[in-house]
Amino acid sequence: MSALEKQPKNKDKLQEKAAREKANLDDNVRKRNAIEERLNSTKALDKLKEQESELKRQKEEDQAIIQDDNTTPRPRKEKPQRLE
Repeated sequence: MSALEKQPKNKDKLQEKAAREKANLDDNVRKRNAIEERLNSTKALDKLKEQESELKRQKEEDQAIIQDDNTTPRPRKEKPQRLE
């Protein structure tokens, strides 16, 4: 086979290899973008700790209100009379 006959075959092989590599690269970029999006959508640990402490404080306040003997019970609303 002469060098001129080998050129088209080599060109085809190189184009196929380039197409496979591009597809592989595109797949890796998609995966990286998905991971980045997940990382950006999660809250920072400091924010979560802050939220946790706020919820604990609110819970303590609620428990204090529930356990306070000095609170007066709320008057119950009367049910509307039914017409029969």
